[in-house]
Amino acid sequence: MVLKNVHKKKASVDVAIEKLFKCAYFIAKEDLAFRKLENLLRLLRECGVEGLPRMYNDNKACASFILHISKALEAEIYDRLRKSPWFGLMVDEATDVSVTKNLILYATFVEGRQVRTSYLGLLEVEDGTSNTITESILALLKKWNLDVRKMMGFGSDGASVMVGMSTGVATRLKSYNPFMTSLHCCAHRTNLCVQEASKNIEVKETCKQLDALVNRVAAHFSRSSLRQGELTKMQDALEYTHLHILGIVKTRWLSRHGAIMRVCDVYEPLMKTLQSQSDAYNVFLSLRNFKVVYMLHFLADVLKIMSTLSMEFQKEYVDVTCIGGLAMIAIGEIEEQFLHHVMMDLNGFEKDSYNYPIIPEYGREKGMLSVLRDAIKGNMYKSILMDRCIDGEDLIEAIQFQTLFSKALIETIKKRLQDPVTLCALKMLSPMNMSTGSTSILARKTMGLNELKTLGNFYGIQKMVDGKAFSPIIDNDKLYDEYAIFKRQATTEWLGRDFLDVWGMINCNDVWKEKLPELLKIALIGLIQCSSTAACERGFSRLNLIKNKFRNRLKNNAVDALLRISIEGPELEEHDFNASILLWRESKAYRHIFTGTSHEHDDEIEDFIEDID
Repeated sequence: MVLKNVHKKKASVDVAIEKLFKCAYFIAKEDLAFRKLENLLRLLRECGVEGLPRMYNDNKACASFILHISKALEAEIYDRLRKSPWFGLMVDEATDVSVTKNLILYATFVEGRQVRTSYLGLLEVEDGTSNTITESILALLKKWNLDVRKMMGFGSDGASVMVGMSTGVATRLKSYNPFMTSLHCCAHRTNLCVQEASKNIEVKETCKQLDALVNRVAAHFSRSSLRQGELTKMQDALEYTHLHILGIVKTRWLSRHGAIMRVCDVYEPLMKTLQSQSDAYNVFLSLRNFKVVYMLHFLADVLKIMSTLSMEFQKEYVDVTCIGGLAMIAIGEIEEQFLHHVMMDLNGFEKDSYNYPIIPEYGREKGMLSVLRDAIKGNMYKSILMDRCIDGEDLIEAIQFQTLFSKALIETIKKRLQDPVTLCALKMLSPMNMSTGSTSILARKTMGLNELKTLGNFYGIQKMVDGKAFSPIIDNDKLYDEYAIFKRQATTEWLGRDFLDVWGMINCNDVWKEKLPELLKIALIGLIQCSSTAACERGFSRLNLIKNKFRNRLKNNAVDALLRISIEGPELEEHDFNASILLWRESKAYRHIFTGTSHEHDDEIEDFIEDID
């Protein structure tokens, strides 16, 4: 009977503890202050929830629960990471609301047939130098017993401190693992393509003037609720969707597209509103110019291509073998939509019924240039009277800008979106990149051998760094026989399958793992490459929501724990708290929940709790 009562009491204690942990988890997920735990528990009691302890109800108890939930999640992530044959590390740095420089780290690793991306941690760095960042990374790897020689990919935003040839973080890490490859985030590079194209000497001044005009319009409305209200009323009157004018933000990827697109979308109500406002007359005159309107509509179309490409590169997983192909698709679209017509002279345009030149069919179907071409009647665009040259001189100048900008953009794409030769060679391990058309027997036999040689010369030879020898990762002698087997399968049964699909399958198939062991090593290295660091950017967005102006004194380890729960933690009803509770029981913070003894908090909790929350 006594033993039965003991077990019954223990079960009730376990249930009570789990309820506290669930409340703390809810607080972490919803970005609430730790001190809200007491109010939340009071509300639950008022709603009739039974078995809620009267102890462990304060902000320090909440901090303790959150800390141990984070620890359990962290241990699980690193355990999964250690099981992966290779892993990649993506790193980014930023300054938070309290002007603290932080380093955020994510890892990519293989788990069965899938590639996972997980948050590793938030590190506070003092000076942001490459040496400090490298030492911080190595310390983290050592803490969790991760072998730096398994870190085969490194991704960053391309800052000199990260990728500097002499002393960058990537260069320093390669001294510990010379087989590691470093990538500049392809989403960052896409944004840089547009920035560099707009700085081309032949279009620089025009782009600068157009950007300034868009920002003037945005500033005009953002500074006055009255002006914005008038625009909204005009949108209602003309049956337009309510849209706010956006400004161009240099730190946001391709914000130029969104801002210019918005001006084009609401051009008619925007112009009628500006016309009625005496303090906006100069802006109104600028936007009434046909050449300006054409160039804005062109930019909306061409930047749509780049924005779509950027969104592809911001997905959770970006296939390293597809980057070049996606870039070439974008180049093809730009050439087809904006460079396919021969430049015309003033006498070469067809005339409309109003004797104005007809705009050539540039741009995508149902794009902004298409809208402009269909809606313009002489010098009237919708209901707006435009300043337009009847001889077409302004149209010629606008098309010249279109041609120059398109060519400059194509050149920057070719320059920026080319990966290292070693990683480019990985495309021949993807069946969808293999040709099976009317090539000769000899061509099919030699297909991919140059790329295979490149891979073998990088991963299959001994490397020396500062007198230290690093053994080859693969056996070059077996590579070519394995590739012959793979190529037969890739051009028949596996034809059309992508890189992740086919090698994820091979990684989970014992028969194929035994037949293609050396190729599998290379393929798994390719799978964990950090092609995009968009995950880091999303992490910093979460950081800014957690550590905001109201919680600016949150300490680093508290922010790290909250970030981990926010990013990696499942939904409340799906989370298993057993590991977290076990860790908590083993800590100094635990005291018997039904004793009258006031609980103590260890030094770790004292360091974890924020100064004011």
